[in-house]
Amino acid sequence: MLKRRSCHSTKTGKSKLKIPIFLILVLISLFLFAAIGSIEAGGGCCSYHGGVCSYQCPNEGIGYRCCDGTPLSAKCAPDYPQCSNYIAPTLTPVPTPTPFEGTPSVSLSVWKGSLNTTKLGESGIVIKVVDGDTFDVEGIGRIRLADVNTPEMDSKEGREAKEYVKGLCYQKKVYLDIDDLYVTGKYGRIIAVVYVPYNEMHYVNLNQLLLQEGYAEARDYRNEFDPDDWMGPREYVAIEPSPVRSPLLIPGFEFWLAMSGGVVAAICLIGRGR
Repeated sequence: MLKRRSCHSTKTGKSKLKIPIFLILVLISLFLFAAIGSIEAGGGCCSYHGGVCSYQCPNEGIGYRCCDGTPLSAKCAPDYPQCSNYIAPTLTPVPTPTPFEGTPSVSLSVWKGSLNTTKLGESGIVIKVVDGDTFDVEGIGRIRLADVNTPEMDSKEGREAKEYVKGLCYQKKVYLDIDDLYVTGKYGRIIAVVYVPYNEMHYVNLNQLLLQEGYAEARDYRNEFDPDDWMGPREYVAIEPSPVRSPLLIPGFEFWLAMSGGVVAAICLIGRGR
């Protein structure tokens, strides 16, 4: 009789032990399902709009949108802070900008459109103007303006071109669109299209400006640029907030939180089962 009772109690203990193990597996499955779902939701946000980027809000906070300025979808928006009065960067036609007081005169032209300065590779302060098409940028090196040629310095026209360029960019910040094909020319100078300050909100294409104002002649050298593109409306660069691509850390954090929660729950249930 004692042996039969002992066997009966052992079977009962095994059947009771199966229940918490089953519950543990169910809970872990639920946690993993929720975590994977959150990762897929975060990873798919703005997949057709360049990914998710953070922007500087007007009130100095940080907000998130798709990198092309498109608002986040209803599924993605709860995972990212939003700017209360965010204005997405757009290519909006505006009147021809007014130059700084004292800036060398340039003729009026048709507004071509704005470009975000983040599309330009480098920027720096001009610390020396060598001549009308060559100058030094601090921290970058000697810059040779792409596809333009100004007269030599032993001529009156050459000296005038140098003074014109010096008045536009000396001791000022410029943006560089560096040649992607060769980077430098045969003399080791960096080949670039340069954008110089025009007013508080705009930069102007210096290469194009020198051609249109008669200080330089076009030369189609071997690089990625085409001086024929500068024969049309003048090109300005509008200064806009720089979007920063989000590393999408929130969904990953949720995944590890869910995993740790599942492990803790499993440990607790195993302890109770014992």
